[in-house]
Amino acid sequence: MRQFMDMLDPGIMFLDTEFNIIFMNKEKRDNNPHVKPGMKCYDVFEEYGYRCPFCVCSRAMQEQSALIDVAYVAIQKGKELPVHMNITALPIIDENNKTLGVIEIAYDVEGQFQTNKRLERLNKEYEHVIYALSHDLRAPLVSIEGFLRKLTKGHIDIEDEVAAHCLDRIHANVKMMNGLVTVLLDTSRIATGKLEIQEMDVEPLLNSLIAQFKAKAEDQGALLTMRCESSSCMCDKVRVQQIFSNLIGNALEHCRNIKDLTIELGYKNKVFWVKDNGQGMPEDFKNKAFDAFTTLSSKSTDHFGMGLNIVYKIVEKHGGKAWIESEESKGTTIFFKLIPAD
Repeated sequence: MRQFMDMLDPGIMFLDTEFNIIFMNKEKRDNNPHVKPGMKCYDVFEEYGYRCPFCVCSRAMQEQSALIDVAYVAIQKGKELPVHMNITALPIIDENNKTLGVIEIAYDVEGQFQTNKRLERLNKEYEHVIYALSHDLRAPLVSIEGFLRKLTKGHIDIEDEVAAHCLDRIHANVKMMNGLVTVLLDTSRIATGKLEIQEMDVEPLLNSLIAQFKAKAEDQGALLTMRCESSSCMCDKVRVQQIFSNLIGNALEHCRNIKDLTIELGYKNKVFWVKDNGQGMPEDFKNKAFDAFTTLSSKSTDHFGMGLNIVYKIVEKHGGKAWIESEESKGTTIFFKLIPAD
């Protein structure tokens, strides 16, 4: 058994109920050559001078149950900074249900912790750069639109087919760039801004969304319905309205050729959804639908493929989750739950 323990990568240590070290495997011994069996773990590993107040091994022995601490911070002697570890504690219990000690299995995750910190910092820098670039792009686009209006007011012969075509293409590209800037700015605001969390009556919101999209739905022979079995939710109302607008717009866009299309807006047991009886999503697309710049069709009016990504970011900002159930030729349902509702 000792040889087997010595072959394992994590540091393994046996402690008795008084926190005396009974055994350490090779990984633990090599990293702590000054530590010997018989010493108390908190005398040699921690700088407290007494049992660590957050000790998962102590709790495991008291509860006689295996416990895991995935965010343990060891304040080690001789080290300037704390060490981040994942620790599993397995109590040793005899046939009389008496606790004899505990097995501690420790994984050093300091490298992973530092990598995550760097990634968080880079993400924040990226979000600020996106916001700054998007904001600065607005000014030249406004200027281009202004000059286009001047050109079209008598300065260019619009009957000249080449000139008219060029102006149309400039207008279209400026419009597309404005759309991209708007999406990027909105994405940045979601990531860096604060939510206005308050209690929201769900049914009036769903009714207002149905009224908002009624004309567009009727134009393509679609029916909007509602199923609301819970009354209220804690959330940012403006952002939730944005989620539904994106999802309803996507459903109408991608199901425009579906006969007798029905789109249901729903809320029950703190879960929202938008359901359609359209053509469904291919399995390979469903797995990446929430990714940025992903579109189901090149003909989609969502040129940038950011609609579902914005939905995901808003839900994530709420601490919630979003998921998709879809089957080809049978329709799609997109669910989301907002944790502040709990």
